[in-house]
Amino acid sequence: MGISKRAWQVAGAAAGGASLFGGGLAIGRLLRLDSQRGDYRKAWENHNLATLDRLRELDEHPEDERPYLIVSLGDSSVQGVGASRVTESYPARLASSIAAQMDREVLLLNLSLSGATIESVELTQIPQMRGLGLLDGPYSPDLVTLTIGGNDVMTEDMAPGQFEERLRRVLAVLPADALVSTIPSFGIMPQESRAQDMSDRIAAAVSDSDAHPVDLRSLTQEYSLPTYTFAYHAADFFHPNSAAYTKWAQLFADAWATSRREAAPVVEDAPQWDMLSARVAQSEYDD
Repeated sequence: MGISKRAWQVAGAAAGGASLFGGGLAIGRLLRLDSQRGDYRKAWENHNLATLDRLRELDEHPEDERPYLIVSLGDSSVQGVGASRVTESYPARLASSIAAQMDREVLLLNLSLSGATIESVELTQIPQMRGLGLLDGPYSPDLVTLTIGGNDVMTEDMAPGQFEERLRRVLAVLPADALVSTIPSFGIMPQESRAQDMSDRIAAAVSDSDAHPVDLRSLTQEYSLPTYTFAYHAADFFHPNSAAYTKWAQLFADAWATSRREAAPVVEDAPQWDMLSARVAQSEYDD
């Protein structure tokens, strides 16, 4: 989505409050992070194509012999933007931990989109699922994850009530036991109260559905402001970094295990996720 106004806003607000970040350094890292969007998008596209080929190879297999299939929906945080490597995104970390826990092949389709809003999920990602046979088709997923709302918070013409209406329509078509996260804290940003409102609406909609909540908001509100800003954010001070995504993945793993009434896998103990494409994107800087 390019270096949007929201990215400059967040980076400017955070850098302005921390004199140790020089303007040139901050802008340079922001530019490198921006290039990550294209690299990670291509990596997931290649991975998804290979995953679909793998699914088709197994068409004739009995259902109980097929891999466990995860479909991830949402925005750039689902793409893993901000992580040092695409394999350190939370869907990849979650898939790896589930595979290790189940001792079973796990396939992951990541249909998320950088810059996505709830409209993008409803009008693009859900139809994409349907077109690929993932809704009422031959490839019914065992688990769907959804993280959305961060961009909606920054979109002034998205009324919270409209956001909730669209989310409820999305939840109505998702398979049972989907995992849906709340919106992380916006810290000192002026949109924090709006983020709280929309996050509360996510929690209410999830409680009225067959989905399960993943409370990213409470997790991120537990941290002190310096820790949250500098230990768990990438260069733009908006996207999470690898350390944050590990925490996110653990919350999703906990919710997944709770829904199955079993012990949760330990995400940090799981091996690196094996992307099915030859292209594994990596950031140009260490966070």
